[in-house]
Formats: sequence, C-alpha cells, structure tokens
Amino acid sequence: MTHRYFTEDIPFGLVTWNSLAKQIGLPLPLTDAFIRISGILCGADFEATGRTARVLGLEGSDPASVKAAFLNGVTR
Repeated sequence: MTHRYFTEDIPFGLVTWNSLAKQIGLPLPLTDAFIRISGILCGADFEATGRTARVLGLEGSDPASVKAAFLNGVTR
C-alpha cells in the first residue's frame, strides 16, 4: 500500500488533526481506528512518524493557543 492517500494523507493529515483533537480533549474514535487500520495495512506506525501536536510545537497547548497557531502561523 504505497498510494499517497496512505503515505501522505494519513501521517500528515489524519494524524495531525487527531493529535490536535486529543490535545484539546476531543476524542475522534473513528479517526483513531482508521489510522491504526491503515498502519496495519501499510506496515507503518503513522502515529509515531506523523505530524503530531508535539512535532508542531503545540504539545500542552490549550484550545485558544492551537487556534492561534493556525490563524497566525505561530507556535510556542
């Protein structure tokens, strides 16, 4: 499974949004499941290698800070 929907969209799209949602306390169980199933199909750990709140410098941020980072392009 090397299609870009798996190799790009999951680690740099779904993992990103899922991580940010968790950061602000919003559970996304279907997104979690899709990331895990896709990882199994591709033999990859997308959560370990994808773009997360930590990678973006937003780990520990509150919802207002996450929003500001996207509106202003600034991270802490």
